Amino acid sequence: VRARLGVGAPDAVRAPLRTELVDAARWHRVAGAVHATLTEGPGGPHAPATDDPDASVTVRRILGDHVRGLRARHAAGLATLGAIGPQLDEVGRWAVLKGPVLRAQQVRIGPREVGDLDLLVDPEDLPGHLERLGAAGWAPEERNWRLLARHPIGQLHLRPRDGATRRIAPELDLHWDLVHDPAVRRHLGVPTRELLAAVRPVRLGEVVVPALAPEDVAVHVALHATLGGGQHLGWYVDLHCALEAAGLEVRDLLERAEALGVRLPVAVAARRCVALLGGPGDDGAAVDH
Repeated sequence: VRARLGVGAPDAVRAPLRTELVDAARWHRVAGAVHATLTEGPGGPHAPATDDPDASVTVRRILGDHVRGLRARHAAGLATLGAIGPQLDEVGRWAVLKGPVLRAQQVRIGPREVGDLDLLVDPEDLPGHLERLGAAGWAPEERNWRLLARHPIGQLHLRPRDGATRRIAPELDLHWDLVHDPAVRRHLGVPTRELLAAVRPVRLGEVVVPALAPEDVAVHVALHATLGGGQHLGWYVDLHCALEAAGLEVRDLLERAEALGVRLPVAVAARRCVALLGGPGDDGAAVDH
């Protein structure tokens, strides 16, 4: 991954290829970058230092199949955004989180992992969005509304009612807050309306959608990494590339995080990112303050 980002020596990837690499790459959510390095690499393909050529072929084949699946799911996600965007626009401000936005920042590295479609909406607009999406054929996965009223998580999950569409369309995660857990949210209340007030349009393939401001994208991925447990390398690739895309140094990131009330968890992720992948224009000293 460091070689693909241009922050590590290309020779560092010359290591024996074993099928365990596939599991590790998938788990760390960097299969696209690993596959790209093994097949393209900085300056050309990397011949693995291994006595088992069959293992080398197997690793490349499995990762290649995985990457093709990522491209298919990404295409399905863009088609979904194109279909539901007009319904969301009619209700109020919204923004695409992570997913396709981060993928667009990582084109040179390799296809980013693709999962659910995460969207941020104003909490007051949530009923309207649910009504419009319901009319378009989407239904919430949650059923126990009394439990949700007592334990209000910051997101709802929606899937298409139509079985054929359900098999190919990604799940929608409709967030009304960046912090899911209400117990954590009492201490880390990120102002959703402030984030939505600064959204800007971005082109993702054939669709144009609203996304968070570049500095807020970086804050969000750092916050997500820490609150998620910080165990996936892919989350730090997200942060590294988000900082580059926004033209931010770590100091700038922490200033914005301070303004949003989430400096501590963002600093934790930034420190780890600098240790693993470096930080644009920073030696990591800013994270210590």
